[in-house]
Amino acid sequence: MLSAGGNVNFYMFHGGTNFGFYNGANGIPGDKYMPDTTSYDYDAPLSETGNITEKYLKLQSVIKKYRPDAPFGTPSSPRKIGYGKVDFTECCSLFDCLPEISTAVYGAAPECMEKLGQYYGFIHYRTRLHGPLTTVLNLWDVRDRALVYLDEKQIFTYYRNDESNCSPEIEIPETGAQLDILVENMGHINYGPAIGKDFKGICSGVSLGYQFIPDWQMYSLPMDEKQLSKITFKPYERMLKRIPAFYRATIEINDVADTFIEFPGKKGVVWVNGHNLGRYWNIGPGNTLYVPAPFLKQGVNEIIVFETEELSKPYIKFVDKHNLG
Repeated sequence: MLSAGGNVNFYMFHGGTNFGFYNGANGIPGDKYMPDTTSYDYDAPLSETGNITEKYLKLQSVIKKYRPDAPFGTPSSPRKIGYGKVDFTECCSLFDCLPEISTAVYGAAPECMEKLGQYYGFIHYRTRLHGPLTTVLNLWDVRDRALVYLDEKQIFTYYRNDESNCSPEIEIPETGAQLDILVENMGHINYGPAIGKDFKGICSGVSLGYQFIPDWQMYSLPMDEKQLSKITFKPYERMLKRIPAFYRATIEINDVADTFIEFPGKKGVVWVNGHNLGRYWNIGPGNTLYVPAPFLKQGVNEIIVFETEELSKPYIKFVDKHNLG
């Protein structure tokens, strides 16, 4: 192509990162939903972190054959530092801080996230069930991932790509039970005919058998910096198993450089100094999140993790290499 005078387009020439909740997704009606990962490295000639790759050098050598007269230079890769382990010192379960970080909206039925003026993050639904009763709980039209709790104990997890139906059998005691459903928006479809139609949350109600449950409280959780600042943290004592929770750690840094954080748990989000690094999931691909040097500062740095299920260790670990799996 080059010898014939043609042009070559690289996709991607420089890898990128889907910071925050802006990853997007692919999906065709009737087919699997495919959320984009946080890392958009894409095996590009310049990596997500700006590193020179072997592919970059080989492309450069080919181009030199056809433009020997052009000036060439090779940039150096940015410096990386692994700061090591940083213990969590504070935590707070979502159940404890929910009323202080979000105001409940009341409705006869669960509403989609967008109906409440929210477009990313999580949404939490709560109602009271009356017993005694043993029946099937049906979640209708859930997008994208729901964690279900009865009296704050996790009983079920459903992801929209699951082949099994989202209908667990539950037992409600005579005194009744509180039903909580935390739903994660894993990225709006931004390619194909479903653009603008991929509403998030519980979009068609919740029923016991075929009787729909009324009287809901809905808590928007965009998890922006303003919302995170309202959390009242308590001293860290232990990892909370199967309970969605926020964890906080601090690290003092003198030499600021690019770094990476190993996935701290099964599924969640990480913030550094208020910057949302993006989502992680232990199913991969990869097991690190990129932390650009401008997100850090000399002095004390704050790390907050929202883990929806269970931490894998009681600390955050900064490493100097990206692991994309």
